[in-house]
Amino acid sequence: MTLIISGTNRIGSLSKIIAQYYHHHISQLGHESKVISLESLPLEILSPELYSSTYKSPLINFQEETFIPAERIVFITPEYNGGIPGVLKLFIDALSSNDRRFQFLGKKAALVGISSGRGGNIRGLDHLTGILHYLQVNVFPYKLSIPNITSHISNGVLIDTKTKSLFDNQMEQFLAY
Repeated sequence: MTLIISGTNRIGSLSKIIAQYYHHHISQLGHESKVISLESLPLEILSPELYSSTYKSPLINFQEETFIPAERIVFITPEYNGGIPGVLKLFIDALSSNDRRFQFLGKKAALVGISSGRGGNIRGLDHLTGILHYLQVNVFPYKLSIPNITSHISNGVLIDTKTKSLFDNQMEQFLAY
């Protein structure tokens, strides 16, 4: 199963539109996938207890039912201040605290960065790569940085055929990785 993470908690995010596109394409290829949007994260993960050995994460059910069984993860992350959104880092921290970081061990990840500017979140993808390497995740080398994302989407739908082709190509290669 491939887990697709829309890496922001912004309501109505463009990352979620791209995540849904990936989900649809993976389904068409005959593979199982699931989308999670960080806008639905429980606020309890902000607890200062997060790093204590007795902390009972509100994400335990998610970890057991969705995250652990996932063989592959696709991170769709917008650019926030030249990097990844803080909520995405917090999400990764919450999943990996208290020696649960081994849940990441050996998983495969594809990265997609988007921005309304010209960078396509390339710096954020580098930062996310470093975090995932620390967690012993195999990061797929074909990373996509999509600048000017607002010009590729209209009325909540990805319309740009070149961008669709890039996404499709990355996903097909990632599923074979």
